Amino acid sequence: MKRDQEIQDKVDHILSEIQSNKVRITPQRRAILTYLISHPTHPTAEMIYDDIKEDFSGMSLATVYNNLKTFVEFGYVHELIFENATKRYDFIDRQHAHLICKSCGKIVDFEVEQVDHLFTRAKKRTDFSLESIDVSFYGVCEECQEK
Repeated sequence: MKRDQEIQDKVDHILSEIQSNKVRITPQRRAILTYLISHPTHPTAEMIYDDIKEDFSGMSLATVYNNLKTFVEFGYVHELIFENATKRYDFIDRQHAHLICKSCGKIVDFEVEQVDHLFTRAKKRTDFSLESIDVSFYGVCEECQEK
């Protein structure tokens, strides 16, 4: 129950910030953001759509894509693009790396304290205007190793 309240507090805070930029808040937008926060599985737009479409008759896949684009533009969601894979979406609540299974495509967050350090160091040592960092490790997950 405490986790549910934490999720709703995050959703309310983010939607309030987005709304202050003259973006309309819809029930679908709330549901998509809630889904992203409560499902740290790096879902595709299609996965999100399939999981919430029953609650919103008439909602299209385009609605999910448009809302994801808004969250990416505001910096709350990161669009993950891996070789030969569909785009995945990751709610940004902390800097982290990704472990990616080359066999089944599973993506797992991995806490790496040095990610922030790498980002800060790159910003200081280059003339790039950096916006984000993506650190990914590729290998084979335990389940696939056992097969």
